[in-house]
Amino acid sequence: MAISFAPLTTSVGTSVQGVDLRSPLDEATAQSLRAELARRGVLIFRGQHLDTEQQKSVASAFGPLEPSPSRKMFGLDDPVRIIQREVFAARDDSATPQAYQRSEEFQAWHVDDTFCPQIPDVATLRPEALSPAGGDTCWANMAAVFESLSPAMQDWLEGLTGIHAAPANFRATVNYSALSKEAQRRFEEQSIGRHPLVIRHPVSGQRILFANPTYTTAIEGLSARESRMLLRFLFTEATRPDFIYRHHWEMGDLVMWDELTTMHLGPEDFPAERRLVRIYAGLTRPTAASGPRSNQDRPRSAAGRV
Repeated sequence: MAISFAPLTTSVGTSVQGVDLRSPLDEATAQSLRAELARRGVLIFRGQHLDTEQQKSVASAFGPLEPSPSRKMFGLDDPVRIIQREVFAARDDSATPQAYQRSEEFQAWHVDDTFCPQIPDVATLRPEALSPAGGDTCWANMAAVFESLSPAMQDWLEGLTGIHAAPANFRATVNYSALSKEAQRRFEEQSIGRHPLVIRHPVSGQRILFANPTYTTAIEGLSARESRMLLRFLFTEATRPDFIYRHHWEMGDLVMWDELTTMHLGPEDFPAERRLVRIYAGLTRPTAASGPRSNQDRPRSAAGRV
């Protein structure tokens, strides 16, 4: 069976058929997947039923296996991360770190570790336990968001720089006090980052709005009030349904996403335990967009994919 791609929305997400990820990927298949991932931001594979070693093999076709940059700060080098949360409805929020109590306007939409100098390149995620309801994951295509803005707004944003910082309560979520003094020093030196507000994807050539509600705290050169107003506008645009794919998990799924192109959200709406395995491939440094626009800059829709 030949590999085939089916768009899941007009702006983000592709369902992939004709690939058995339990077997090593040949280079031609891997190249097709890399190109589609760069175009669409998220790839969905159903019915794969991988184990951790097989997931690592798939991820390694997209780059060297890496822990998250923030975990590297703490001296942790295991690329495998178990994402497991207690039942949301039964949780005592008074004892829960504030990072897990997000009820603000844009919830916890984020791009992983943007307060670091580099971010993960590609992420893979598969379920090991699922709640009977809830527990979906959402992705927003930030290239499509940028393309939807007026040329005047695009031109202005391209000259701006975003300030990214780990929230104060991030320390509680990583058991900061138990870290070595050297790990704490690295964290304090590297937990505030500066990235262009508009970046260019190295493969697709698309221009991408690079900001997220969790870690982007301000715009360099603007007042605090101006930063808040601009970021609120951009995040309101980015979280419109037009730009979002919401994935309902099934056992056997593998989802892969491009961290430069998308931001993501895991709504805390599940009434039973959920456990996912995340593995990253590669690290990348966001690079400012420059030069004239071309047709490459336009996100591929269902009608305009190549």
